Amino acid sequence: MNRQKLTTIIAVGVLSLIASSASAEKFLISFKDHNQAQAFKSSIQNNAGVRLDSDLSDLQVLIVEAQNQNQIFNFVDAKDLRFIEKQKVYGAPRVQLAPTPVSNLPRMTLMNNQVPVSQGLKMISVPQAWTMSRGVGARVMVIDSGIDQNHPAFAGRIEQMKNFTDEGGPENTKDDGGHGTHVAGIIAAQAAQEAVGVAPQAKLLIAKVCGVKGCKSDAIAKALGWALREKVDVVNMSLGGGGSVTERFMINQLDGEQIPVVAAMGNNGMEATPLPAGYLSVTAVGAVDMSGQRAAFSNWSPALDLMAPGVGIRSAVPLGMGRAALSSFQTQSGDWKVLPGVTFIGVPTTSLNEASIFGEYGTVDELTKVNATGKILVVKRGNLPLLDKIKNAQKAGASALVICNNDSALVSGSLSEDPNEIQVPVIMVEKTAGEELIANLANSSSLKVQFEIQAADYAEFSGTSMSSPYVAGVVALMRSVVPGITSWKIRQIMDGTATPIKTEIPNQTGKGLVNAKAAVDGAYAVRKKYRKIN
Repeated sequence: MNRQKLTTIIAVGVLSLIASSASAEKFLISFKDHNQAQAFKSSIQNNAGVRLDSDLSDLQVLIVEAQNQNQIFNFVDAKDLRFIEKQKVYGAPRVQLAPTPVSNLPRMTLMNNQVPVSQGLKMISVPQAWTMSRGVGARVMVIDSGIDQNHPAFAGRIEQMKNFTDEGGPENTKDDGGHGTHVAGIIAAQAAQEAVGVAPQAKLLIAKVCGVKGCKSDAIAKALGWALREKVDVVNMSLGGGGSVTERFMINQLDGEQIPVVAAMGNNGMEATPLPAGYLSVTAVGAVDMSGQRAAFSNWSPALDLMAPGVGIRSAVPLGMGRAALSSFQTQSGDWKVLPGVTFIGVPTTSLNEASIFGEYGTVDELTKVNATGKILVVKRGNLPLLDKIKNAQKAGASALVICNNDSALVSGSLSEDPNEIQVPVIMVEKTAGEELIANLANSSSLKVQFEIQAADYAEFSGTSMSSPYVAGVVALMRSVVPGITSWKIRQIMDGTATPIKTEIPNQTGKGLVNAKAAVDGAYAVRKKYRKIN
């Protein structure tokens, strides 16, 4: 594969480097010689200042605790080391807040059991690929924030789970933020109502490396080591943060063992090469919207390989973490008119039927001119940040907030990292319906709005974090059809069969949109060439 890989160390957007607060620091060490590693372990056995945290010597890496690097050099000569680096800590991954075109899609509501058609699967021809395989026999490792193992979408899909964070025990893979569950669902979830998985018969190995305190580089190294030992068929990494020497070293080992790694390109909306996506052997994935165009937040560079759906992607989340919203208003004729809309992760659940009041754009000054106490506040979107509108509504005493959008596309995702920051229920409604609501409010001071938000087990997230698992799922389908196909051949086939996307700026869309059916057919052709098929 002929491409340039930049090594600029930058954050992926959802991850930011933060300092460790522990008094004893962790260091990741690799010795050039195995015997030197064994001698080092023996020399620190009875030392109070330097302690062996994890022995990954079969992978040529040791994780050691010490007050500083100089303590370690009391026991080792620097020239004997391949590398030594201090543990890094990154912020936990977040979903991208992005426009979601929902006007023409059936949606899950409180009135019926309609669910969205999986446009993402159709875009990349997954249903056609299922005629060959649904991923049976393939094993996918998801290195992320954990999973809700009790979600029915994963019944029979999870092979193993391990927690590599220092939060909870080794089997505690609880997903506090929902990111890992959503990513795993895109790869292999199966459900009665929503077939969201690219490879719904593949098995999942869940490696939790991110907790509420962030993602630590030693946890990522341990997870990559686990992937190497398990000989999985593909690894998905919807995270980043600048990479590390250890990470590069481990991923090189995975490539040598023919274990493909797929990673998210990041959400800065700029020309940038994040890590691990920027490593030569990693398939870097950017995001397109449902029209097949590059999402505005998706990074690009010569390192970018493929594109996949990444805007308004519906998938599983921890049970009850999602939100289903329904609102309507009573017209002057007495009829109730539905307000199509969305809500956001973490907003309070509620059921209201109350009087409403219009508050322009929801600024502090505008809300001082109306009495919103105990009422459903209706505002236009405008330029004031959504979170500011919500906080202003809270301070004004509103019982709920309806934001009337100024665009045909709504916005979905997470508004805040703090789950307690949003204390008032909020729904964003579509432009046309919102304009009609405001017009009716102008003619009636007692107009009532029905407003309902319930907990749900699925949610729409956006980001290159959602794009990467689509491609990982395609790799699982290919490995299901041809178990022995090499990592290099997988990348070559996916690059060669991708659907090109025209852009004015070079490198913005890589080789194009991944095509599951063409990639699986390409893998089968390799099998047919080297093995007689009856």
